[in-house]
Amino acid sequence: MEFMGAVRSFVVLILLAVLPALSSADHGSQAALEFINKARAGLQPLRPHPLLTETAKNHSHYMALNNDRGHQEKEGYPGFTGKTCSDRMAFSGYPSRLYIENLSTGQSSWENSVQELMSAIYHRLGFLSFYLDEAGFAKAVSSNGIKPFYSYVMGYSGYRNFCEQGITGNLEGMCSDVNITVDESELYNIGYGAALGSADYVIYPWQGQRNVPPVFLNNEHPAPLPTSKNITGQPISVHFNPAKMSGKTITITRFVLTDDQEREVTLLPRLDKTSDINRVFTAYDFAWIPKQPLKTNAHYMVRLTAMIDHYPFSMSWSFYTAAKI
Repeated sequence: MEFMGAVRSFVVLILLAVLPALSSADHGSQAALEFINKARAGLQPLRPHPLLTETAKNHSHYMALNNDRGHQEKEGYPGFTGKTCSDRMAFSGYPSRLYIENLSTGQSSWENSVQELMSAIYHRLGFLSFYLDEAGFAKAVSSNGIKPFYSYVMGYSGYRNFCEQGITGNLEGMCSDVNITVDESELYNIGYGAALGSADYVIYPWQGQRNVPPVFLNNEHPAPLPTSKNITGQPISVHFNPAKMSGKTITITRFVLTDDQEREVTLLPRLDKTSDINRVFTAYDFAWIPKQPLKTNAHYMVRLTAMIDHYPFSMSWSFYTAAKI
């Protein structure tokens, strides 16, 4: 997901996956962070920030108290700390209001939560943003001890530092302190500077990844496949660096997914900026969703060719699905 072409194009990802619980041991938020950073190979790694952790804890606590899995809180309800995530960040004392928030409900462990959020393609965009480097994760359980609520709040240290400096400009609403205005061009440069220090692209599943869930449960909100409620295969996606690709035209010429017998997997129409009816994808995001669930305990090969402006681009990689759904 592109954060900033200019500040006006900064997109806040406020999505929610309604996902079923699966069985697995609880490995904790640190394992979830390590998993996401593996997926972000070549991007700035996410580092824990205590104020973002506090923000996530507050919202998970609110959701558990009120059995409410949404991104917005209602004033007057138990545990209320702010209507929106940016309000809750301000409540915790985090200087910047620019964020990405992912939520999930019902998974039996952090591992299952983050794995299924990564399968939900729009949430994946948030975790793989080129404009993040710090985060706070938290989990709370309902009063009956049954339903867990997971919160992932992510930001960028460059924006945080910028708001801490309080540089005067013409742009309001970027900082938790409403009296601070910032210079739009400086904020733009800071954001693009972060992406320029990252890889040209990121893929998921990553090269050699194991235990990839073979299915995508098409119940993400908003739904990337609103005309189909069927279970499909795990989405495969490529996300190009918007800072390095700015002004360039990316044309995908071929994409093939094959199993270990070299049989080609049938895919749904490609998801990109033009075909994404929810307009979450940018010109740098591409995803392919297998029409049917992938086989369990199987090896898959991906081959992609493209033209970036007039220059050919190609890559191939492989991954392994989990032994069971």
